Amino acid sequence: MDLEEIYHLLKDRHGPRSDPPTWWPVFYGHSKPPEFERVITNILVQSSTWKAVPAAVEALHHLNLLTARRLADAPVEEIAIAIKPTGLHLQKARRLKAICNRTIEQFGGEEKFCNETTRSELLLMEGIGEETADRILLYSCGRLAWPVDTSYGPEIHSWPCGTAVGDAASRGSKEQNLLGRMDL
Repeated sequence: MDLEEIYHLLKDRHGPRSDPPTWWPVFYGHSKPPEFERVITNILVQSSTWKAVPAAVEALHHLNLLTARRLADAPVEEIAIAIKPTGLHLQKARRLKAICNRTIEQFGGEEKFCNETTRSELLLMEGIGEETADRILLYSCGRLAWPVDTSYGPEIHSWPCGTAVGDAASRGSKEQNLLGRMDL
């Protein structure tokens, strides 16, 4: 069973609740495509809770900093102040600038980034690990990826895809590319 088959099996069984618009909102949609905003919120939620994200997004919105171009051009300090509610604000401000600079310089904009960036490229970026890379691909770029962390292990064991996936996740060996994941 491959990743797409598992996705459809779970969607058929549980409905669309795993689809991004259902639970990972686009707050303002100033970027093009609007889903690029989820790249920003993916960075904001790192080592934080979702509860802290809306306040940071609101502050970025008031500063007109919810696009790759605006974040790339903004001073790190200004971004850091806006996102302070999420913690690690200086580190996250640098990460936001880095991914937004790359979006502009390498891809020319958000749409091309969403259409062309790869997991391998994302993983080369400072502060973008496997889970964040997969969430960006899935929730921002609309590509099938499987964001897995070690907390999924027990849940995955009960799925019809077998214990190999669950064993890999519970051991924390995501680098083994669950289900033979391709470079999406």
